[in-house]
Amino acid sequence: MPSISTGRLCLYLLLSTLYLIFSVAWFFLAIPQLVSSGTDVDLFGAFAGTAVWAVTGASMIICVTRKA
Repeated sequence: MPSISTGRLCLYLLLSTLYLIFSVAWFFLAIPQLVSSGTDVDLFGAFAGTAVWAVTGASMIICVTRKA
């Protein structure tokens, strides 16, 4: 059974924690203010930020499954 090094496990846990913190901050602090203002630029920013969030999550999953 392959084992994971302590440094790599620490890095994965740190990245996962940071991703969770930024996700909560994005969806509960930034998105409501961007959507409530209603301008086109703000709506585009909300969409682009959510797209970046989704791509980052998928990339993290792919990285962890390939290297683990």
